[in-house]
Amino acid sequence: MKIELPLLLTILGAVGSNVFTLWKHGREFRNERRRTLDEYGSKMVEQEGHIRDIGHMKRNLAQMGENLKFLDDESKARITAVDENYRPRILDLEHRVSELAGAFKVMEMITSRRRADD
Repeated sequence: MKIELPLLLTILGAVGSNVFTLWKHGREFRNERRRTLDEYGSKMVEQEGHIRDIGHMKRNLAQMGENLKFLDDESKARITAVDENYRPRILDLEHRVSELAGAFKVMEMITSRRRADD
C-alpha cells in the first residue's frame, strides 16, 4: 500500500490538530475544575468561619447575660446594704424634719397672733 506524502501530511495534520484540540480542551477543563474546586473550598472555609463566628457570638452573648445577671444581683445586694446602713439615719432625719415642721407651725401661729394683737 502506497501512501503519498501530501496525503500522509494532511492525515497527520488532521490527527495532530484533533489531538491538540482535545488536549487544549482537557487542559481548560482541568483548569476550570481546579478553579471551581478552589472556589468551593474557599466558600466552605468562609462558611465554616461564619459558623465559628456565630458560635463565638452566641457564647459571648450568653456570657454577657450571665455577667448582667450577676451585676444585677450584686447591685441589689449593695442597695439593700446601703438601705440597711442608712435607714436609721434617714428615719432620724425624717423625725427631726417633722419636729422642725411642727415647731415652725407653732412659731407661725404665735407670730400671727402677735400681729393680730398689734
